[in-house]
Amino acid sequence: MTGDTVADLSDAGSDALDITALRVEPDGSVHLSDREGPVRFRFSFRDVPFRVLISQQDAETRLALVGDAGPYPYTAESRTARENLSAILDSANDAFRHKGVPAHFRITDQGAMVYVAETPVATPLGAADMVTTLAELVLHAAPYLECISAFVRPPDARRRPDEVGAVRSAWRTRHGHR
Repeated sequence: MTGDTVADLSDAGSDALDITALRVEPDGSVHLSDREGPVRFRFSFRDVPFRVLISQQDAETRLALVGDAGPYPYTAESRTARENLSAILDSANDAFRHKGVPAHFRITDQGAMVYVAETPVATPLGAADMVTTLAELVLHAAPYLECISAFVRPPDARRRPDEVGAVRSAWRTRHGHR
């Protein structure tokens, strides 16, 4: 996935799917309408926000997905959480490479842990095909997102009264050495 696609998803604007961007044919297939530009929408899975971009690149239709797994903690917040999160991200990326999953976790310049996936999709893109592709991509990340959430509160999760920041209270220490 190119950095431009991640930037496009970060600047997606409205969270609502622009329904006028889609045209449903009598056979149930979904097509981009004649309007210009990609289709963008967002959803949440287990309190992790995801943004989707479906676009035409040359003669190919591509689906890009970015999930915000939360902030990567500073060592001063919790060295243990940071080390464990690094191990989780590395393990996930090794597993994705081994399985041929077109995805990876990375840490952005702003310090966010993101799950990034991009794949070509067949056209015409039916609604069932779109949902199936998204489900497959998200489910590959699900066990790793669950492990991440043990250390960092997912972005859409409600903060508990004992939580000061995104790092879970059990991992936060005054000196960041836990």
